[in-house]
Amino acid sequence: MYSQIAKGYDELYQEEQEEKLAILAMYLKLKKTDLLLDIGCGTGISTQYFNCRTIGIDPCKEMIAQRKGNLQEGSVEKIPFPDKTFDIVISVTVLHHANLKEAIKEIKRV
Repeated sequence: MYSQIAKGYDELYQEEQEEKLAILAMYLKLKKTDLLLDIGCGTGISTQYFNCRTIGIDPCKEMIAQRKGNLQEGSVEKIPFPDKTFDIVISVTVLHHANLKEAIKEIKRV
């Protein structure tokens, strides 16, 4: 589904996604040196939103192709990074698409 709407995703959803990110930002105590992973990053809106180092993963290569930035293909059930890589992990409107048990296990791992 997301591969079909990738080209127009930001036009349709950027404002909504930024509203959600603003809520997260109120609770996150980020330092510039923190490394944040956004799981299900889509086009990578979050990687340009927070004032820290960011990486985004998404299983849809068409979504990733819409933005430049530190984005790569990957899924929440098998995060392509070593243990304890990240200071902070976020996931906005993604976990309902995942195997929750495997997703939580992977989030804790990284």
